[in-house]
Amino acid sequence: MKQKFIIILICLLISSGVMAQTNPDSVFVKHIIRTYPLNYFAAGEINLGYEHVINNKESYEIILAWNFRDWVVIPSYITGASNSTAQFLPSSFLDEGGLPVLIPSLGGSFRFNYRHYFTKNKPMPLGAYYSPQFMFKHTVFNDLYRCYEGYCDSLKITKNAVTLKFLIGYQSRIFKNFSIDYYFGVGFRYQNEKAIRYYCKRWKENPDEFTEDTEKVTKTLNFYTPTIHLGLSIGYFF
Repeated sequence: MKQKFIIILICLLISSGVMAQTNPDSVFVKHIIRTYPLNYFAAGEINLGYEHVINNKESYEIILAWNFRDWVVIPSYITGASNSTAQFLPSSFLDEGGLPVLIPSLGGSFRFNYRHYFTKNKPMPLGAYYSPQFMFKHTVFNDLYRCYEGYCDSLKITKNAVTLKFLIGYQSRIFKNFSIDYYFGVGFRYQNEKAIRYYCKRWKENPDEFTEDTEKVTKTLNFYTPTIHLGLSIGYFF
């Protein structure tokens, strides 16, 4: 009797182990740390993300980034661009034309993703998913200036951006504890730019010195733009 009980118990343990291995909805990891390397070149940022698996279908992700470069529209008195561009570029709020340029900056961003995996033949968190994402980004641009005919114009710009995205992606397992994740999607971005322009007059006695600010003009602009997103991430399971 005891031998039969032991045999039945062993069979139950083996069958439960097989079911756990073949169950497509099983969760094999709870945590992933990842980075998005393409953003270093496309957005001038160094980032780190953390994904936490909630259940056999859902997870959430938090991404923090430090930005050292960003896009901004620089007015024509800095770039020398034609004033005709003021009709359709955001720099018109400075009463100047300009061109968008990628320049050094100091800033950071915060992203929050909700992920829903809908692949039925993959354990979590692998396979296809869709992901709404919220992002907030704050950027401060280095002082920009141009000196001419005894005057010096300088410009300080700060920018806040809020982006809502909808992403579709696929996460695969590579090696033992690593993942690679491809995604694409679209979004909608709200941006607020604040520009402070200073006008200074140069001392005639010493060309290297300037008077106090003779005039300061502050202007702001709010605008909306659509966005397109394409990228990949590399993660580590634990």
